[in-house]
Amino acid sequence: MLMKTLSAVCLMVALMGSLACQNSFGQDEEPKVELKDVKCFLMPKKDAKSENFVEYKNGKVYFCCGGCLKKFNKDPEAFATMANHQLVLTKQYTQKACPISGGEVDADQTSEVGGVKVAFCCEKCKAKVDEAETTEAKAELVFAKEPFEKSFAGPKQEDDGVNVSAATCPMSGGECDATISVEFNSGKVFFCCADCAKEFSADNAAHVAKANQQLVATGQFVQNGCPMSGGKINELQTISVGNAKVGFCCGGCKAKVEKAESDDARVTMLFNKDSFAKAFEKKN
Repeated sequence: MLMKTLSAVCLMVALMGSLACQNSFGQDEEPKVELKDVKCFLMPKKDAKSENFVEYKNGKVYFCCGGCLKKFNKDPEAFATMANHQLVLTKQYTQKACPISGGEVDADQTSEVGGVKVAFCCEKCKAKVDEAETTEAKAELVFAKEPFEKSFAGPKQEDDGVNVSAATCPMSGGECDATISVEFNSGKVFFCCADCAKEFSADNAAHVAKANQQLVATGQFVQNGCPMSGGKINELQTISVGNAKVGFCCGGCKAKVEKAESDDARVTMLFNKDSFAKAFEKKN
């Protein structure tokens, strides 16, 4: 039902015409909210109004009325795909990576998804979206939580290049606040609240791997070797762990991580103190 609503929004935007093929790829300017012809994704026949908004992922999501705003606030995760779509449609978020692979995009490999021009790293990733049977299925592949977090960046992009939008609180797993951070391992680790930051500062032993993972996801550290062997990275042997793309020297090392029982186990394998020291370095 929710995705049918998104489909209706996309159709309405296409009919209006002015926002179709809006390109979010390669834009580095300060995001500006544009609501012309943008519809409320909970009431797609009605215009979104500038006075009816809620703070979401350090941006703003707009609605036609207070009733829709309240409905969204009761369960934001239920409407995440549609909210993420609107963040891009209104130019608050811009594309930085392929939503399928997380890799560098090819400006010649693009498709329109709900009035937004989306770029991919290759024909194969583009085809995966193009071949989806419905608009809502395409939107899920691009704007659902995981692909959105690894391929779009928003207002939390700081002047020093730290992408706080990609950060997950190492204590709670929640969205981070750019104003709450702790110095760690020559970088900054961000948290959802002051209590988590205080707890981490008091004793971070159990959270080192997740903190290191955040340093990579936010762009403060870059990979310089395989976290399993320390060897040279094969660019064809990569996986995404959280919001961090990790490369390996071979399929064997990659398989060891992929076979881990949970995401937490993979984070521990890749970003524990020893693995992190031999595979990552602070970005210059």
